[in-house]
Amino acid sequence: MVWGRGVMHISTPVEKDPAYWRQCADHARRTADLETDPTTTKTLLEIAKAYEKLAALAEAKLALSK
Repeated sequence: MVWGRGVMHISTPVEKDPAYWRQCADHARRTADLETDPTTTKTLLEIAKAYEKLAALAEAKLALSK
């Protein structure tokens, strides 16, 4: 629900591409390597893990569609 209305989510091709999510994870890890604040570094690494999970989900969806 967004602002009290139901929203139908339609996946875009990029959301279905595991490589896209892995690229996002790599970017988050590279940014974390440059950070000096430990909290920010930890947060960026957690974000990278979440992107890896999205990549795995995208791979699973691709495998099911074949």
